Amino acid sequence: MFNWFNNLKIRNKLISSFLIIISLTIIVGIIALNSQNNIQTNITELIDVEGQIAKLSKQIEISLFMAQRNERYYFANYKQLGFTKARSIYIQQIQDYIRLIHNYITKILQLETEETNIKEIQNVGQFVNKYKTNLIKLIDLFAERGFKNDGIIGQFRINVHAIETATINLKHDKLLIDMLTMRRHEKDYLLRLETKYINKLHTAV
Repeated sequence: MFNWFNNLKIRNKLISSFLIIISLTIIVGIIALNSQNNIQTNITELIDVEGQIAKLSKQIEISLFMAQRNERYYFANYKQLGFTKARSIYIQQIQDYIRLIHNYITKILQLETEETNIKEIQNVGQFVNKYKTNLIKLIDLFAERGFKNDGIIGQFRINVHAIETATINLKHDKLLIDMLTMRRHEKDYLLRLETKYINKLHTAV
């Protein structure tokens, strides 16, 4: 196969060898360059994906912060606004932010390839759902308990006022003093929500 090469003169052999070396060098260079370009492309794509995931993760963090802030606003303002209005303002915003979080999670899952990371982001979605469920339950319980003239507390106050009026009409000083003491314990509890005032109320009764 290489007889033609053996028949060449030394000068021609050197030139041929040199050309072969140059050709091989060029081929190796082209292969190396292509490999480098492929690696660079993969790295760029990886960095781009990681950058997108990082941005989406930050959006999740911001949305969760905003949801929790509206939660605090609800509990700080429901007494002034009333349960219905406070719910329509703050709880609606919380639900909007939770929907955003699930949208961001879906986008991350479309980009992520690591099984461990996929599992973790799925867990985040489950935790957010639990947060929403427990928060709604808590808000429903607060509404059921009521405030001032609403809910159980409202009905309790109506009953107490009726008893107080009846006691005054009886014109019984000792009974009236006991009634006023009970009212004081009641107001202390509603103001401070400390169980010791319930115990004092039971003792007075």
